[in-house]
Amino acid sequence: MPGFLRLSRPVNCVMSAVGVAIGGIVAVGPAAWGGAPAPLAYAVAAAALFTAGGNALNDIFDVETDRVNHPDRPLVTGALSPSSARRFAFGMFVAAEVLAALANFWALGVVFLNAALMYAYESGLKRRGVPGNVVIAYLVGSLFLFAGVAVYRGDSTPLVRTSVLAVLAFLTTLGREVTKDIEDMAGGGARRPPPGRGVRPGHPRGGRAGPRRGGPAAAGPSSGARPPRRLAPRTALRRASRLKRLR
Repeated sequence: MPGFLRLSRPVNCVMSAVGVAIGGIVAVGPAAWGGAPAPLAYAVAAAALFTAGGNALNDIFDVETDRVNHPDRPLVTGALSPSSARRFAFGMFVAAEVLAALANFWALGVVFLNAALMYAYESGLKRRGVPGNVVIAYLVGSLFLFAGVAVYRGDSTPLVRTSVLAVLAFLTTLGREVTKDIEDMAGGGARRPPPGRGVRPGHPRGGRAGPRRGGPAAAGPSSGARPPRRLAPRTALRRASRLKRLR
């Protein structure tokens, strides 16, 4: 049980649940405690379980890099096996879909879409720069949209209100992710926009290109450092004779 708890990262789950709760309150105001408490409660619980499943999926795909970056993760320490983590992630996603279906059909559709995007992100999009950043930004913003969809009962006002929050969260998260990529690129980090996209190393807007720290290029010509210039023997003799004359 402690291994599954660490796998789910409870703090992240609580933050997602709080985000949906805030979205619901913004969407319907006092009705969040009156006419729409049950759908909103289902959505809050679904968001927490979905986040747990997404965190488990992240650990499954990143187990090799976590051996260096997060050696205390349960899959790295052996507290959980990969198969048990996969079953946990699948169970969390299914439970989130069931709870979303109890809210309404549209909420179920959002969870299906987000689960597909989450898998696409973890399985490859996160290594493709801008597309991965867009997916992450959407997933963060969709928390508020999910709240509006869950309490939707024919009046578009909740959707309009939560859409504003969703757009703001999307833009803020996208800006943060792109900024991280640019900073990592300038510092020689592993995360960088793919070739042909974004600001390139050495580009006037991207700062000066430099070697990767600790990488094999750090000591070679490709690191950007110019090797010392060697003089031909005749040129060296001429310069030496000139120096003698000056003395």
